[in-house]
Amino acid sequence: MGPGRSQIKPGIRSITAQRPQGTRWTEIRGRALKSVCVSGNYVWGATTTGTVYYRTGVTAARQSGTGWAQVSGPPIRGLSYVSIGHCGVWAVASSGTIWYRSGTYGGTGSTGTGWVQVTGCSLVSISVGYNVVWGVSAIGQVFIRIGITAQRPQGTAWRLVGGSLTQIYVGATSNRVWGCDGGHHVYIRVGITGGETKEPPVNPLCLGNLKCPSRPGQCKAYGDPHYITFDNRRHDFQGTCKYVLVRHADFTVEARNVHRSGKSQRVAFCDHVEVNVHNYEIQLRSGSGKEVLVNGYRRSLPVCLSRKVAISIIGKNVQIQTDQCLSVLYDGRHSVIVRLPTSYKGKVSGMCGNYNGRPNDDNLMPGGQVAATSLLYGNSWIAPDDDTCPDTRPQDNFDTTDISAGDRRLYQRPDKCGLLRLPTGPFRACISVLNPATYFESCVFDMAAYRGDEDMLCENLEAYSDDCQAAGGNPGRWRTANRCPMPCPAHSQYNPCGSACPLTCAEPDPRPCVRMCVESCVCDQGYVLSGSTCIPRSSCGCSRDGNYYQV
Repeated sequence: MGPGRSQIKPGIRSITAQRPQGTRWTEIRGRALKSVCVSGNYVWGATTTGTVYYRTGVTAARQSGTGWAQVSGPPIRGLSYVSIGHCGVWAVASSGTIWYRSGTYGGTGSTGTGWVQVTGCSLVSISVGYNVVWGVSAIGQVFIRIGITAQRPQGTAWRLVGGSLTQIYVGATSNRVWGCDGGHHVYIRVGITGGETKEPPVNPLCLGNLKCPSRPGQCKAYGDPHYITFDNRRHDFQGTCKYVLVRHADFTVEARNVHRSGKSQRVAFCDHVEVNVHNYEIQLRSGSGKEVLVNGYRRSLPVCLSRKVAISIIGKNVQIQTDQCLSVLYDGRHSVIVRLPTSYKGKVSGMCGNYNGRPNDDNLMPGGQVAATSLLYGNSWIAPDDDTCPDTRPQDNFDTTDISAGDRRLYQRPDKCGLLRLPTGPFRACISVLNPATYFESCVFDMAAYRGDEDMLCENLEAYSDDCQAAGGNPGRWRTANRCPMPCPAHSQYNPCGSACPLTCAEPDPRPCVRMCVESCVCDQGYVLSGSTCIPRSSCGCSRDGNYYQV
């Protein structure tokens, strides 16, 4: 291969044990590149003058792509290396400056909107992993960029890691780190946890050997309600109909909202969730009893449907998990979470958006028109079987403009919503993991709408705590006897970090649990879960093929 020519190895995406080295090199003409980086179907490269190109038309069937296209914006002077992955596109220049390509976080294939310099460190080598970026300085120091999230794609700080290397490479999803030093020795960083790993199903008796990504895309509706799309755009909408959260050719997820008795009639809460998948209609009803209906019939948990759908209790939530790695969680009060693997990016619609990595288009109505307001957006997604439900009117929808300056100051106090971002508060370890700004604004919104109702404070603190924990953070003990206590049923105790694989009548014996802990009510010694209640193990009903039948 001549210098400056880009090459591709055919078969690189179809390597087998019999042909791990591929068959031959094929030259990719059109550009003379100094460096090239590949992640999935995305190929980026840089010239000696700092101009950046990406390869168009790369697919599994056409691995070489169709052409080179220049990335918009002025070149970075002396750019020497580009790295791409889930964290987006990062680059370093010969001067040691570090650059992030704005709008590329999430590995969506977007070419971004411009280069943003990331300060605080000087590097000569860089590599992108899953929500981490590693780099090496000119004198061999190794650094890791921490605090990278969808809300803060540039991260928060550089942290010095021991060791001395000249080159570094990070697995795009596994976060495994390999490197070389000046003496041509090869090293691997041991003890790394995290990354995009695969998890077994919640109910292995039902879904068998299914493995789903441990960090899927997430859409959430909580409070009264606030919708946070897969691409992290927020909509505040108080309609009281049934709405499409996620629509796909293979399934739909819908939620019905109602006014709470005795509460403001300008805000609403989720009353039940409906999932249609594999010819089953599954309803998760509100209330502490965790009521589940399948095709209109009440079922005890856990439930297994044709070994394609598992319904179980996980902490405070009832979870529906399918063989497509669709996951829906509902706490029976105010919070609905939908999780999907990245294979669904750009293939869904609904209140949760299209999951394409671009929040600016998470306001498209069913016909493709752009909704100018969240009110219009919400009204457009009324479920087809609820089309007689009237649209929500502006005067019926509480809005941020309804919050007075005095109320805003009151509810921003450190003993109210300000607790979410207090540097010395119980969430101090979460702030660098998950930006609390959206949760803080939602909290102020809800408390103003409900004139200081403490339940609104608790629901927003809970939402942030749950998401921080799911992101790998460690929320402190924010619940106290006087603030947001979590009541537990008989024969159980509150645990802020209980097992995500609790003992149940269907599975009364302990098994290894690789899932992160969850806030939950843990059954006392000698008791196991029967549905949503704790009973003596000797009082359990019968289980068969992943289903539980109460006696």
